[in-house]
Amino acid sequence: DAWIEVRSPHFVIVSNASPAQAREIAERFERVRAVFEKAFPTMRVYPNLPIIVLAAKNEASFLALEPASWERQGEIGHAGMMLRNADKIYILLRIDVSGDNPYRVLYHEYTHLILEDNFRLIPVWLNEGLAEFYGNSELDKKTVRLGLPNEKNLKLLRTRPLLPLATLFTVTQSSPYYNEQQKGTIFYAESWALTDYLMFMGSDPGTRRGPIDHYLQFTAEGIDPVTAGTNAFGNLDQLQRSLQSFVRRLQFHYYRLKVPPLRDEDAFQARTLAPAESLAVRGDFLARVGRGAEAQGMLLKALAENPGLASANESLGLVALEEHQPEAAETWFAKAARLSSQCYLARYHEALTWIKAGPNTAETNQIVSNLDDFMAVNPSFAPAPAALAFYYAHRGEHLNQAQQLAAKAVQLEPQNTNYRLLESGILLKMGDPQAALEVARQAIDRAQTAAEKSRAYVLLGAIQEMMHARSSR
Repeated sequence: DAWIEVRSPHFVIVSNASPAQAREIAERFERVRAVFEKAFPTMRVYPNLPIIVLAAKNEASFLALEPASWERQGEIGHAGMMLRNADKIYILLRIDVSGDNPYRVLYHEYTHLILEDNFRLIPVWLNEGLAEFYGNSELDKKTVRLGLPNEKNLKLLRTRPLLPLATLFTVTQSSPYYNEQQKGTIFYAESWALTDYLMFMGSDPGTRRGPIDHYLQFTAEGIDPVTAGTNAFGNLDQLQRSLQSFVRRLQFHYYRLKVPPLRDEDAFQARTLAPAESLAVRGDFLARVGRGAEAQGMLLKALAENPGLASANESLGLVALEEHQPEAAETWFAKAARLSSQCYLARYHEALTWIKAGPNTAETNQIVSNLDDFMAVNPSFAPAPAALAFYYAHRGEHLNQAQQLAAKAVQLEPQNTNYRLLESGILLKMGDPQAALEVARQAIDRAQTAAEKSRAYVLLGAIQEMMHARSSR
């Protein structure tokens, strides 16, 4: 099939459907973004990273791109997914889905994108429940109806026993209820129903915040999902009974909003991708979803068509990393970085290679440039500031900046013990053992493995020795 590209102000659509269908998808995504911007003025409705939408026109082209993990027998059939990477975001859609709302999967996946960009620790049930709530919306050029009832979910919930809420709240992405066909369907349906029920409950008169807002606050504070549910929603047994009554209703509420008009809608022009470009985009996606052999075949074919295609070299570096071939990965990344300064992921990996090897003077400046540029593109990717902090600390220079970078990495990934150890070690180099001691103790408290605890205790001992030596003078 010929693949085309349509660019709108915020999205890149790559599809083997018709130009009219691809433009329609771009317009839909722009309208959904505008709706979220109006409905949630305090939320980020578009991430810093580019969003590439792979819109497959039928089942065959969708199956050729789906992740390897979906091929396991018994897993839930999918019509779309969102994949967040360090350098870009992919949304995969199948656009020939039947039903009353063929764009439901589009709205569903974009909701996931917004939620994960705003709430780092959102529980799985609420992530899926909100995506289902907004996914079942109806949108035209003037209005949107948010939170319409999902008839398929209602039919299932009226014929199957509900999961206990304590079970629902603790489902993770590795749980059978999230993945297996017979268990997963009830999980998704009940997540939608509970979210829909809570969305229309009264808000707190004092704060004007609803129960879901309170729940998100509790989970962000590290409270376990079941306790957070009790704190936010009250007695869970009572809530279970209320939910059972709710799914048997005959009428449901929904929100109606006016859709802001799109600007320059006619400018969403389609262009046919060259064969090498099409192969490179699809090969890059396959490299990121565990289909390395197929990705490699596509990418090498792309380079045979166009040897100077930087993106294909970058993607082959990812394949090599997955296959545990670091030297080959370094070669591919270095070539991609030379071919294009826009290959930020390749430049990030190139900087890591130089840091590990011990850079020369020319490479020193390039390390800082590569990592600074990567952080500008993706300020929420914790490994980048951590790498630059390590580099400065190892050289014993710019320690104040190194400490700030390490602290930023901790803020972005508070569960990562290594970033706390890095910050503590930098504080020790800066001559502030008291602050280093406090961060080291935090690392011990959050350590998940025996190895992490061991490293934290070794650093703690070094700090205490310095403090003792100072006090003995």
